[in-house]
Amino acid sequence: MQRKLEEKSTHNMASRTANKIVRRQHILTTALKIFNTQGFQNTKITDIIVAANISTASFYKYFSNKRKLFQAILILNIEAEIDHATEHLNSITAIQPQDLLTIFANRTNTDSFSELLYPDIVKEFTGYEHDHTVADFYHAKTEHFWRLLIRKLRQGHFIRPSLSDEALLIYFDVWISYFMDGNKLNKSGQPIIVELLPQITELFLFGMVNVDPELQNVIIERLK
Repeated sequence: MQRKLEEKSTHNMASRTANKIVRRQHILTTALKIFNTQGFQNTKITDIIVAANISTASFYKYFSNKRKLFQAILILNIEAEIDHATEHLNSITAIQPQDLLTIFANRTNTDSFSELLYPDIVKEFTGYEHDHTVADFYHAKTEHFWRLLIRKLRQGHFIRPSLSDEALLIYFDVWISYFMDGNKLNKSGQPIIVELLPQITELFLFGMVNVDPELQNVIIERLK
């Protein structure tokens, strides 16, 4: 009898946890749809509550405010993107420069976010109002990926021997730090990251990867 009660209690706890995960994801999905249509600034918490068909209490049970909800959306996207890239890297036995195309050129989930959200995304990556939640998560999440990428490329002899792992990690950090400077990412008040991404990717890759000029030109063309 005691065992059955314990099993039932465990099952109920698991069900409650699963339900909480589903409800939280429902709020996130609903909020992103509204943000993409109205923009972050123009969206009210009541808009999300009504669209998600939840109570005010339920909303605040999961998120203390609208910005925390937006940060959660960004963190989920960062996590999914980097996990996907890491899985792809781990699946490659002998890496080739062409493999970087699928890792970098197609790595951003820009389709998930409308242009209305780009200024707010930049704010989160640049530590708006001294809140570095998103930026800190990105740094922590990417460190393992960078080290894995360096190891794979070095095994394939695509990194010049003169470049140490430490130097490359600093190189990565310089790039990330640039993208976390909101003043550099904006032109006339609008983010320029999307329009410059192919050029930035080219500069990033060929500052690190040592390939013959012909193959480099092929990769550059495919990045455009």
